Amino acid sequence: MNELRVAGIATIVAANRYLTETFVPQHNATFARPPRDPASAFVPLGAVDLDTILCHQDTRVVARDNTVCLESHVLQIAAQPGRRSCTGLQVTVRRHLDHTFTITRGTHCLGRYDGAGRPMEGVRAGGPHHARPTATPRSAPRPPSPPGHKRPQVPV
Repeated sequence: MNELRVAGIATIVAANRYLTETFVPQHNATFARPPRDPASAFVPLGAVDLDTILCHQDTRVVARDNTVCLESHVLQIAAQPGRRSCTGLQVTVRRHLDHTFTITRGTHCLGRYDGAGRPMEGVRAGGPHHARPTATPRSAPRPPSPPGHKRPQVPV
């Protein structure tokens, strides 16, 4: 601040110009040092999904109405293949840097939601966090089971 005052700078535009044209070059000339080892210390990231690392993550239990609450958002979990309800499941809810939400259980994605908590269009549950087109519904009904096949009866 003293340097800006001594230089007679009173506006933000002038201060930004002073920083880039005068202060930063002087600072770098004073404090810059060559590295001890000139080889780059950076390594390739590899196959890492940064979206699941750089996020806010909480564990929640799915409520009886198939919802999960995070902050002020109520996230409705859609019907999952092979499961009547997700009630009672312990799930991971992630709020990503782009303000979207993802609900997962292990490696299984149960849903992806926009910043307002609405399910995102064109994203299917059951896959990883990344958006994929929604599966197209079957146009023909499932063929009947073979005559000798008995499905177990589940009490309702």
